[in-house]
Amino acid sequence: MNDRAENAALKLAHDLATELPSAGVDEAVSSAVVQRIDGTFEVDTWGFDPHLNNAARWLAARRWNISVAHGKRIPDTGPALLIVNRRLGLSEMGVLTAGLAAETSRDVRVADLVDVPFLAPTQRRFGSVLRHPDEIAGLLRAGHVVALPMGRAPLRRRGVGSLAVELIEPAVALGVPILPVALRGHELRRKWNITVGRPMRAKLTADPSAVATLAQRARSAVEDML
Repeated sequence: MNDRAENAALKLAHDLATELPSAGVDEAVSSAVVQRIDGTFEVDTWGFDPHLNNAARWLAARRWNISVAHGKRIPDTGPALLIVNRRLGLSEMGVLTAGLAAETSRDVRVADLVDVPFLAPTQRRFGSVLRHPDEIAGLLRAGHVVALPMGRAPLRRRGVGSLAVELIEPAVALGVPILPVALRGHELRRKWNITVGRPMRAKLTADPSAVATLAQRARSAVEDML
């Protein structure tokens, strides 16, 4: 395709995308499409694309019925670490971020990145970050809300998986609130429920068992809400 034909094709695609709202498509979706055609979209330091996520949330609202209890426990501004359960579903973290964004107007980064070259950049566009203390600490210092999924517990309906103590140490060191979050639902159904527990804090001390105790408290709180 020569340059003239390519430019004409891009202009046509751009014009069609700008007409999407008149066809009943949300403006967030239209904007995301236009930006990708124009090459004008931006990502932040961790690869997050806000316009793409707005479009994804519009689609999520049409796929799932997500209810959130006590979402206001998540601070309006500033950092927070969410400890959340998961099973085997592929949609769980997408449901979590879409539901909390709709309830609190805050973007949630999820520490579940699969660090594979061809996959990681796309995951980062949707808010995934490395499951590593340094990356979690950087996000919290920058004022973000980070969700830390526990280990998978596919066979126990009301059970939760393991929680690595070192992953919550950045929140303790920075004095960031840690909130247990229970996610309930089924992969092939529409209804999902998210319950946000009361915030927890612990002082960083020379006693390493203090952080381990906080981790166990968070696990137990999630299990109780399930």
